[in-house]
Amino acid sequence: MPNLKETKKRISSVKSTQKITKAMQLVAASKFSRSFEKRNHAHKYRLHLDSLLTRSVLRASPEALYPFLLPSSLSDNSLSDSYLADNHLSTQELGGKSLLIVMAADRGLCGSLNAQVLKKAKETLTGYQPHLPSTEHPWSLPQLSQLTDHLSEKGFFTPKSPQKWELFLWGKKSWSLEKPLSESSVSTEIFLKESAGTRLDPKEIDALAKSLEECFCSGKWQRVVVVRAHFESALVQAAQVEELLPLPMQQIFSVGEMHELSASAANMIWEPEPTELVRMLVRQKIANCLTTGIIESQVCEHAARMTAMDHATQNAGEVIKNLTLEYNRGRQAAITTELVEITSGAEAL
Repeated sequence: MPNLKETKKRISSVKSTQKITKAMQLVAASKFSRSFEKRNHAHKYRLHLDSLLTRSVLRASPEALYPFLLPSSLSDNSLSDSYLADNHLSTQELGGKSLLIVMAADRGLCGSLNAQVLKKAKETLTGYQPHLPSTEHPWSLPQLSQLTDHLSEKGFFTPKSPQKWELFLWGKKSWSLEKPLSESSVSTEIFLKESAGTRLDPKEIDALAKSLEECFCSGKWQRVVVVRAHFESALVQAAQVEELLPLPMQQIFSVGEMHELSASAANMIWEPEPTELVRMLVRQKIANCLTTGIIESQVCEHAARMTAMDHATQNAGEVIKNLTLEYNRGRQAAITTELVEITSGAEAL
């Protein structure tokens, strides 16, 4: 009988756990629904922002595109002082450090989502290969070709995998990167740490975007890379590496829309001028990438937790079924043993 009592206690404990996982699944499903709606709105805004940025880039001067749309790795040569002054750039050589923004969750119980993000972050820190620009683009953009040729003649474009990184850790689960990286050969420094539960208002996000832009243009960072969760479906979420600065041209420009945008941009009256507008839109693009990254990370977290808790609830049901079967077998065995003892005693009399 002590074994039956222990089994019955385990059944009661698993049933309590099942209630908790079921409640967490329902809460995650509710949060996922709201977050997914925000993600859709953010995605639509991002598409309109990319379209406007494309139109302004087509009309802007070549100098306005540097270094936002081109890698900022410089060799020993430098641009002229007048060019640097006109474009608010520093004479400091670029190509030393890079910033890695790691977006994870504050809590666990969401499957392997956080583990995937941290694994991708470690792979990025140890073996990141920067995107090298090409003068041959599938779209017709003479500004980029002219600027690429101009800078190549001066000895620019020697991008290489950065040896030193600074980290912006978003979410408490990402803070666990500090210890293993401090013990490894990767040279890293902590730039900023934030909790995923911190609600940044638009002013704070704009201030952060301004800080990232200024540090990138001044030469403090060679590039800014984001590692975050990418939402594919409610059942599939994966870690993704996105290059924030310089802006990824493949995501901004669409081959099928280039001719249409070029024709419409030629007939527009611009206020302010496209060159000035590009710089305004770049900062807005950085802020939008941060906002959409945070929202998408939250959507992935809720979707992963919803799936994980659903599986946990089903597994708890299987455990309860097996324990109940074990309890019934033990109970039947105890009853049979008692009947045999009673029968044997009666025959002995």
